[in-house]
Amino acid sequence: RFRPCCACSRRGGDRVLHVGGMAGPGTSLQVDAEIEHLSLSASGQRLTIGTIKGVEVRDLPAGNVLRTLQGRASHALSGDGRLVAVATDRGAEIFDVESGQRLREVAGRVTLLRFSPDAKRLVGWTNQQVIAWDTTTGAQQLVLKSDEFVDAAVSPDGTGLVTVSLDRRGDATSSILAVWKLP
Repeated sequence: RFRPCCACSRRGGDRVLHVGGMAGPGTSLQVDAEIEHLSLSASGQRLTIGTIKGVEVRDLPAGNVLRTLQGRASHALSGDGRLVAVATDRGAEIFDVESGQRLREVAGRVTLLRFSPDAKRLVGWTNQQVIAWDTTTGAQQLVLKSDEFVDAAVSPDGTGLVTVSLDRRGDATSSILAVWKLP
């Protein structure tokens, strides 16, 4: 089974991404802009690279560019590598990776994105809100607000959401983990 390992480096002004397996040789990929975000499919056969120029979708292990999607560097790749969501000023756009076709746009300001394992839900968050969408309809299923969200994750069966937020009181800061049921 392929266990991916990714590392980014700069050599003489070049931007190079080294992708390889734990037990085998790797591939060096040339990237035309500074890498801000990476996503890897569960199989390790598809890689997305977010830069200020947009999101490159590449097939591995060769690293061939399948397509480039316009938008912010922040994005999410579904576990099966078929969908990619790219953050926009208005929310996120969900694309079919093979065709490059935009399937839908979801509304709500977010800076980070993550698909559920079955790709039926997309979760996005900023430090002050978390939004869960149905990927087939684009409908918001849940909106949560807090003073400072840090992270969010969807359960393997796609029915639960875990959020981490910070509670700052005086000099003390504590993390609050909350589990939510998705509709």
